Amino acid sequence: MALLYKNTEYGFDFTLPATWKDYSIVTDEWEGLAVSQAQTEEVIENGPMNSIRHPQWTSENPRQDIPIMIFTIEQWDSLQQEKFHIGQHLSDQKN
Repeated sequence: MALLYKNTEYGFDFTLPATWKDYSIVTDEWEGLAVSQAQTEEVIENGPMNSIRHPQWTSENPRQDIPIMIFTIEQWDSLQQEKFHIGQHLSDQKN
């Protein structure tokens, strides 16, 4: 039987397999980085992010979380117009 994660704050549901029983929610923030060369790596937008974490996740054996980023309508429109992107800062990337 599937599980339902219901987020009443932002008004959405997410269906999970039964094996995710006892999942947890990790709250964080996403960052939107400038696309323009003049503003390289500048954070120009941000917002909440809730990640659904598998119940067997441990620091020794981490599993991939399911990230859910929350956007305002204006932020979503700006993202679609490529005014910013979601990703790592260039200084955070490893070679």
